[in-house]
Amino acid sequence: MDGKYYTITIKGENEETLTITTSNEADINDWKHIFISILTWLTFAPETIQEFFPDEESYTNPDGN
Repeated sequence: MDGKYYTITIKGENEETLTITTSNEADINDWKHIFISILTWLTFAPETIQEFFPDEESYTNPDGN
């Protein structure tokens, strides 16, 4: 990725990690998607995520279900 960017790394209980890199030009919708991805990876229930992001249609867990 060229230019300036942000990298967020989250380490789980069992040493698993999630790393997300995004451009410094990411808009609010990009950041919303990033936060939804993080919450999903952390296995928050879709209903819980829906409470915080009511405009989103659906959510899946990290393995696509």
